Amino acid sequence: MIADLFRRSTQMATAIAIKNRAWSPIDYMEFLKAVSQRPAKLHADTIAAIQGPLRNIQDPIIRTLCVDSVEKMGSLNVEALKTSYLKSGDLEAIADLLPPLGKMQISDLESLVLLNAHAELCDAITAGVPANDNLWCQAFNWAVENDYNRAIKLWKLRPPSSKLSQSLAYDFMAQAGRHRDPATVKQVAEAFDLPVTRIAAAAVLNSVSKSSLDVVLAALHELEGLATPHDAEHAGEVLAEHARQVLQLELGPLATDSLLNGLYRRNSSQTVFHVYRLLRNWGFIPTQDTFQILANAAYRMGNSKITSYHIWKEAESFNSLTRKLSETVLFCQLIGPSYRTVLFYLHEMKTQNIYLRSHVQRRLYKKFESIKDGSLVAIFNDIRSLDRYAQFDMDLAIEESKPYDRQAIRNAQVYLEGQRPAEDPLEVLESMLAFDRSATQRS
Repeated sequence: MIADLFRRSTQMATAIAIKNRAWSPIDYMEFLKAVSQRPAKLHADTIAAIQGPLRNIQDPIIRTLCVDSVEKMGSLNVEALKTSYLKSGDLEAIADLLPPLGKMQISDLESLVLLNAHAELCDAITAGVPANDNLWCQAFNWAVENDYNRAIKLWKLRPPSSKLSQSLAYDFMAQAGRHRDPATVKQVAEAFDLPVTRIAAAAVLNSVSKSSLDVVLAALHELEGLATPHDAEHAGEVLAEHARQVLQLELGPLATDSLLNGLYRRNSSQTVFHVYRLLRNWGFIPTQDTFQILANAAYRMGNSKITSYHIWKEAESFNSLTRKLSETVLFCQLIGPSYRTVLFYLHEMKTQNIYLRSHVQRRLYKKFESIKDGSLVAIFNDIRSLDRYAQFDMDLAIEESKPYDRQAIRNAQVYLEGQRPAEDPLEVLESMLAFDRSATQRS
């Protein structure tokens, strides 16, 4: 009898006998019964010898009874059996040994990883099974790529010591964006001290761009300080479509700049200037992004040497001069028969320690050569001579704006004062937006 063999022999002898004998399910059940009556734990070799009979049992009822009996051997024996199954590649048998969700321990989570049962791993951790940082990260990594709802649940249970890679954090932010969840994007960015990339921010703001105005404004509020108007291009277009309504609300800097950028993208430079002046009269403090949008609008108008000067000076007063803004203002000067107003900005940039990128320098140099003005080329090659151009020559700017000098002056007035006459600036804005819409439809 199998039970007698087990009682009389050592475990090693029993293991050898098991390997050399063809067992029936009844023999196996009898052996397990004898094991349950023996106080000593089974050795790993004995457990390893059991795996063959267990794997060969076809009857599901008997197999289940066997598994239950193995579990009663104690956790040490079950772990040894799992190890033997792993060595033999029998993952299905490991799955049969796993306890119910409520009774799992950390070793069972490791078994789920071996089985590639990541969905079950996520559910187990979410249900409260203790997990170390490594197991949590593996579950979270899978959830970010495959199941956002599980990822959100795991994120809320994130161990304080967990260390996510930047790429995984960015992927999660992008997923949160696609699921219209700007609050989570903000939490991830703040938790890992990461900037919201254009991919993540654009994912959030693009996902809400077809939603109601309230949803768009809420997303912009959540991403305040983490996104730029460039990230919020489509959201800005929504704001521009409802510009009059939006202007009657209390807006943060991101929403305000996004509104101006949305108007700019609608090819509405004068409207951008009008709205900006309206906002300034109401106490809006412009940002670097604000002045960049204004400079872009001035460049698009085409005849903006005077307007770009006023933008530059106002940006300087707010300590908002940047290299990109400087380059945009420089390009505003490359219109008409002469480009000598460029020299003032080159002097100012030298004073402010703002350096041009090499491709911008090449473009300027070619422009100077194209108008065959040798003095400009010489000055460009000798920055010390720029000291003579420390003052902006407004008369020269007007002269270089001909034959459209009146329009150039008018554009500058719109920037400085807004549209006039304007008893109700919002009424003026409504008429301008109506004109913009009709112009867009014609184009």
